[in-house]
Amino acid sequence: MIGKILLGLIAVLVIVIGIFILVCVVTGSGKIKQFTDDNGNVLENSVAEKIYLDVNGIKNGMIIRGKNTNNPVMLFISGGPGVPQYWMNDTYKNDIEDDFTVCWWDYRGEGLSYDSKINPNDITKEQLTADAEVIINYLKERFGAEKVYLMAHSGGTMLGLNIAKKHPELIYCYFGMGQVANEGYGRHEAGYYFMKDIFEKNGDTKNLKKLESMIETVDGHIVLNKKYHDGHWEGMLLKAGCATTKDMKSDATGIFFPQMFSHCYTLSEKINYWKGKSLLSKSVYFNEASASVEDFSYEVPVIFLSGTYDYTTPISNVEKLYEKIDSDGKAFYEFKNSAHSPLWEENEKAMEVIRSYLK
Repeated sequence: MIGKILLGLIAVLVIVIGIFILVCVVTGSGKIKQFTDDNGNVLENSVAEKIYLDVNGIKNGMIIRGKNTNNPVMLFISGGPGVPQYWMNDTYKNDIEDDFTVCWWDYRGEGLSYDSKINPNDITKEQLTADAEVIINYLKERFGAEKVYLMAHSGGTMLGLNIAKKHPELIYCYFGMGQVANEGYGRHEAGYYFMKDIFEKNGDTKNLKKLESMIETVDGHIVLNKKYHDGHWEGMLLKAGCATTKDMKSDATGIFFPQMFSHCYTLSEKINYWKGKSLLSKSVYFNEASASVEDFSYEVPVIFLSGTYDYTTPISNVEKLYEKIDSDGKAFYEFKNSAHSPLWEENEKAMEVIRSYLK
């Protein structure tokens, strides 16, 4: 009897896995959606493509989309590190490609640029900065742009700041969304007090108890207990509505399945997406991406976009970093109904901010 039940469960599991793979294959055309008019004709001067370039000896993949190639050019650097975010445009409203020709660049080792031969020790902030210089010069030449706009998210923001520091001649300004800012004990301490308040107000004693078990006090400050890692912390942030987006409660339903069911990647590209994430987690840049800023002076405007509910990179930490930034035209914008991703959570407001810096 037990054997029959076990065989039945295995059969169900095989069927579920088979259906999942089939959906991934069917949805994985790998084609990039074109901009069309009401009659289905591709808009004149629009661009929507997936391309690959040799960048300092490594094949780099990217998706370039824009309604009009005469618009300003923006280079977007994804978070993670190692988590490309173009697919989010299929899930959330994002009008950025109406005003910009956007290069959604998968940098060395991630997503479309994944290669098992890449040594994670070669993925450093300085190497990625050198790669970005090649990409930016390509975009300038192709689209006739004097400079480009630069935007980075989360784990890509330390790279974004480094590019802004090293190459002010190439960019108009830098937008840091969910900016990494490690200021002392702030991240876990701020998150703890925020989540404790949320769970207490909701009468969620189960998650409150779990939260209390995950922290300890060191030198009078709240820190993450060594038995836990940031993956555990991320799970708690999701439960409290203060992780990737305010409404996202699970990485599986909010990230994994939408990415695996997206049309912009083939099945092999979807698999490489997660292989790339694993590769970047072993990279030198993974640690550099959470490092503190050492030099706070910039020759271009540095613009921070932070969500009130962002406790992946708490707004209180970003504000402390912002105060140290020496940059003409620097600005800080808080998004009251966003967590870690204002560009997708409050797109209209975010675009108003971004458009105000157009040259």
